[in-house]
Amino acid sequence: GISLYETLLEVVRVQLGSTSETNKRLERKNVDDDMNVFPSDLVDEDHESPASSTLRHIKERLLSSTVIPKLTRTLSQWKPQLNSSRTALATPRLDLWILPWLPHVDARIGGVPQDLAGDIRRRVRDTLSLLKRSVVLDDAFFNTSYQTLRPWVGLLKKETIQDLASKYVLPRLANLCTVLPIAIQPEEQQGKADTGTWVATLDKVVDMGSLGILSKVEYLSLLEGALLLRWVTCIYKCVLDAALSNEPVDLERVLLSSYSTWKFKLLLSPSSSKMMDSSVSVLRDDEAIC
Repeated sequence: GISLYETLLEVVRVQLGSTSETNKRLERKNVDDDMNVFPSDLVDEDHESPASSTLRHIKERLLSSTVIPKLTRTLSQWKPQLNSSRTALATPRLDLWILPWLPHVDARIGGVPQDLAGDIRRRVRDTLSLLKRSVVLDDAFFNTSYQTLRPWVGLLKKETIQDLASKYVLPRLANLCTVLPIAIQPEEQQGKADTGTWVATLDKVVDMGSLGILSKVEYLSLLEGALLLRWVTCIYKCVLDAALSNEPVDLERVLLSSYSTWKFKLLLSPSSSKMMDSSVSVLRDDEAIC
């Protein structure tokens, strides 16, 4: 695969490099000849050397005759398959074997070929369609769909990503957000490995809003209509349980602490990602949330 390709290019580069150094020494000797009126420090060394030109042609030939056709053929034949428990993909994710090649392809032609990008889009769509039809658990569906879409941000058009998320992911994600258990105190859920927790889902939703996987309208609708509605429902249950309980509860402290902690998480420090500026600004500008 790509390791063999890069090793081959490195061997060629080393071989050409040793030949190039020999040629340079011969060129300098000729330049420094007494009959040459130009000193050696005026020789133009910025032009592409024969070794560099040869290496570039070899790379282009390998890519055009072998790599790109092989990628295109493999993509056209690839089909997503589920694991035995039908909760995740069994086939290798596309991004794990496609993305490492793209810097080489992109450097050659100044962009990913349209037919290759089209094949990627169709395979991502096929994957999401299979997950939507066959994965029963909403949290398993969302986690795998998130892993499927996220690597292609920046490669596929934003409109394409958002259309795929809207058609295949958003309806079931909204349903998931309305049933997830929520701890009134967020620290009760911090550090849990269970990806079905409200905190983990919230982090992924905010990430999707920041990266543009969800449009601004759908992102706000999801937060206001599903995630925060679920939070309010749990707050109400907390108040009701406290009223019916015989044990003393400092309800005001609990509710204020919960409100301020979740607000901080949404508006100031969502998730551990470094790319949250746009999603945070959208929330801060929304009166229904702030």
